[in-house]
Amino acid sequence: MRNKRKQLKARLSVLARERAFFDSKLESLMKDHLGEFALIKGTTILGFYPDSRTAYRDGQRLFGIAPFLIVRVAKDIVPVIQAVAAA
Repeated sequence: MRNKRKQLKARLSVLARERAFFDSKLESLMKDHLGEFALIKGTTILGFYPDSRTAYRDGQRLFGIAPFLIVRVAKDIVPVIQAVAAA
């Protein structure tokens, strides 16, 4: 049980870093991608999608159970999906 908690904590830390990266790019992203959904892994934006479902499918295809972030490019940001699979 302790090991699973440690793994979950590590995955949440990854998502927090991805979110911080997104926040640092938000102003410039709003110029060309307002309203789209960004798929983020680490410090890379892998693509922009018209809806969260398409972004999630692509994230699953690329990363399986590894954590990734999907967030809508907007002034009031609410993460759509912070995928953290319990291994």
